[in-house]
Amino acid sequence: MTHKSDFDSLIINVKKQIQLRPVEVSEKTDFWNMLQEDLGEDGGRVFAAPKDSDGSYAYPYFDRYWQEPGRMPFYITDDGRVAGFVLIRKLGDDLYSIAEFYIRPEMRRNSIGKSAMNKVFEAFPERSWLISVIRQNERAYHFWLHVAEHSSAPIELEIIEKRRFRWPEHH
Repeated sequence: MTHKSDFDSLIINVKKQIQLRPVEVSEKTDFWNMLQEDLGEDGGRVFAAPKDSDGSYAYPYFDRYWQEPGRMPFYITDDGRVAGFVLIRKLGDDLYSIAEFYIRPEMRRNSIGKSAMNKVFEAFPERSWLISVIRQNERAYHFWLHVAEHSSAPIELEIIEKRRFRWPEHH
């Protein structure tokens, strides 16, 4: 006869419920604020993002994610809580790009980012991916190397030395 120990009753299911959820137009302000967290996170040491006259980090393509069919903004949720976001761009028939990817600092180190990218690859099957990563951003660099090594999706990593801001003259 087998006995269940008291310890067995303490086992908790820690499986995450990671989801991608399209960002609605009505959520643009909250999304903008989270994008600002992302762009300003390192205090300009790696990214050196330019700022607008109101002091916010410039991101002239922001509104286009709700206007152009090839741009898609998604929240990443963990058990219903917003953990971060991913901005996806369609570059060609079967080529997509991760324009921005962010997990809030307090929610990192829990495989949320890896799980979110698996969801992205499931949502866009049989697609190739271009992902640019700044070499100086050690955390992101190692994250994307891991994703590329363990993904079944074809990924081209573009390693860049310094973030390039190619904003249009009029945004």
